[in-house]
Amino acid sequence: MEDFWKILIGYQIPKISQILLNKDTNEFHYNQTSTTTSNWEKFTDEYLNLCLNINKIANFLNNLKNSEDSLNTSPINASFKARRINLDFIGKCESIITNLVTSLETYLESVFRTASRKFELNKLKKSDLDDFYHRFNISPKTSNIKLNDVLKKRMDFQSKSNVKIAYRLIGIDLPSLVSQLWQEIFDTKRTGSLMRLRHRIVHNGLEVMKDHIFNFDEIYKLTMNVIKFIYKVEMKRKEFQLQKRDIVIIFDTL
Repeated sequence: MEDFWKILIGYQIPKISQILLNKDTNEFHYNQTSTTTSNWEKFTDEYLNLCLNINKIANFLNNLKNSEDSLNTSPINASFKARRINLDFIGKCESIITNLVTSLETYLESVFRTASRKFELNKLKKSDLDDFYHRFNISPKTSNIKLNDVLKKRMDFQSKSNVKIAYRLIGIDLPSLVSQLWQEIFDTKRTGSLMRLRHRIVHNGLEVMKDHIFNFDEIYKLTMNVIKFIYKVEMKRKEFQLQKRDIVIIFDTL
């Protein structure tokens, strides 16, 4: 897992060692353990939240690796002619997958909401806007001026079509931006895609374990796919200046 953190340096995700809450300002302050990230001074709110989620998932990954190592070295009853299913290990895998989907959905929705404050409805392409209204079942009012004015309290950003149509409105073509990751994460017809696995975990219960053998390498790859995907989106939204003016500072020391 130390290699994991070395890789994350390239995606500007620091290893956070401590979180403190300032009782006077009610603001969070974060300590990072890696001195190599000391030059990362500014993060958007959305990306910092992603960093925090990845730090939590990293703890789960480390625990998952230890669990897999223990299973691989434990004695197996050879006379038991069935594939051994360890519910503890599978539960950990499924928990990470669920957390990854939540982290991704939260990031995509929050970035879209921030960006939507910059777009006036009468300046958006009508056909794209109509697609957006239809997809999210939105009925605009004549008083609506900005894209942000028509958004619902809860927007579904787990759907491949929803995300594609919404981000097209703010000038980001996700399929071309993230290329193969688009299919590996969102294509629910693709065996092993993140969203397909998450859907089966939530809706199929034990059935998913009949034809899917969970392992650490798979969960690690799914985690890296989400990180790579979000980093590409973050770089593009910064290029387009689709962010708030306010920034979040990560402190290296107390």
